[in-house]
Parts: sequence; structure tokens; C-alpha cells
Amino acid sequence: MTAGEYRVAFADHSGGHHTQWWDGTASGSPGYTGSTALTVTGGQTVTGVNATLNPTP
Repeated sequence: MTAGEYRVAFADHSGGHHTQWWDGTASGSPGYTGSTALTVTGGQTVTGVNATLNPTP
């Protein structure tokens, strides 16, 4: 991955779950503006970026 600042979204393109943006918490953020940027340096491995998607009604 190229060094830089990234924002991560988790999406279920089948429509069964809400999209969640990573913000450093288990529940995440529903939108980009609430997300947290990850700064990646060249050759770095980033861990701990995960999500639990909530089902859509």
C-alpha cells in the first residue's frame, strides 16, 4: 500500500447490512464524516481495523 492517509468503509453490496466506516470503535460510524483516518507509512502493516456490520431491517 502506498504511504498516505486512508479511510476505511465496510460494505455489504448485497444490501443485507448497513455500511460502516471505521472510527476506532466497535460500532463504527454510519458516514464518512464520522470516520477516523489511518496514516500508513510505506511498507507498514496495519492491524486492528475491523467491523461488525448491523443487519438492515
